Amino acid sequence: MTQAFLNGYQQLAHELAIYPQAMARHYLFPTLLVEAVTLYNAALDNNDGTMQNKAGDLLWFCSEIFTTLDVKFADYENYASTRVPQASYRSYIWAIVNHAREACRQWAKIVRDKNGLIDQYDIPKLLLPTSEIVRYIEVLAPELNADLRGIAESNLNRLAERKRRGRLATEETQGL
Repeated sequence: MTQAFLNGYQQLAHELAIYPQAMARHYLFPTLLVEAVTLYNAALDNNDGTMQNKAGDLLWFCSEIFTTLDVKFADYENYASTRVPQASYRSYIWAIVNHAREACRQWAKIVRDKNGLIDQYDIPKLLLPTSEIVRYIEVLAPELNADLRGIAESNLNRLAERKRRGRLATEETQGL
């Protein structure tokens, strides 16, 4: 996937974001874990459509985390491990859940120990598990008859359509 596409995706994805910017990380990290568990549940139900949608949602959350940390999304490969072990697609989904949990754990430590203030040493700690999620989505994509670009484009189209219909925000986020 080209860097230009990923950075363009990051910009478009951010334009569809509806949450208070001051609370972004408090929203993004826990919801990343929720979406990962939802992906896992869709896999248990053998629901490929929901799995592809949830993979797209996870990609969006990862992109937004990169945005809040002022890092280009295309740089995710600089933080992800260089190798993904051969395994079943269910193992990849479980890895996504575990990395989402780790991202939340790192964020919780920053909130607990530093009142949520991130320094230069925290950024790699947050980006490593987030980048791993992107890497595993990329490896999982062929099992969903897609590629990372297709999942990203489908997700943006779905979010843009929801925004057009006024269905992007929930009652809790209306007017933010």
